[in-house]
Amino acid sequence: MTMTVDTTLKHWGNCAGVRITKESMAAAQIDISEPIEITVTDGQIVIKKQRRKSLAELFAHYDGYYDPTAEDTDWLAMAPAGEEWR
Repeated sequence: MTMTVDTTLKHWGNCAGVRITKESMAAAQIDISEPIEITVTDGQIVIKKQRRKSLAELFAHYDGYYDPTAEDTDWLAMAPAGEEWR
């Protein structure tokens, strides 16, 4: 499905913003606050729904070593505060 909507770029703080219609969002299957990817190529700006990364991609740079910070160690040593350990 191809949909064309004319709109205007607006000044928004130190950035520029564009309003995307509800119909355009529905057609692209994108919801408010959903992560998106913006690509600029050959003078065009393309907005896409951000693809969910696979486990392999998420752990691509993980070498198996974990050095907990002092904050991590404190958090892991805390006693249960409620009923989370049923």
